[in-house]
Amino acid sequence: MERLYHQVKRFYAVRSQIIHGAIPDDSKMIDVTVDVFKLLASALGRILRDQELLAIFEDPGARKKLLDEYLFGGANW
Repeated sequence: MERLYHQVKRFYAVRSQIIHGAIPDDSKMIDVTVDVFKLLASALGRILRDQELLAIFEDPGARKKLLDEYLFGGANW
């Protein structure tokens, strides 16, 4: 979980540099983008293969509840 946090934090830092007009180092930008792409592709694949998760993500209320539990309720990823 901590590794996930740091990956997203690094991606957000690069994104912030771009948004605020800086040009991040190419290698940092490429590395973090590849890492986050893999992470998101894995998450999307998991959702699409699991009928229960797919149903949750298709329902805005159920999706919000699940994500709130992950963020605030101590759900175990």
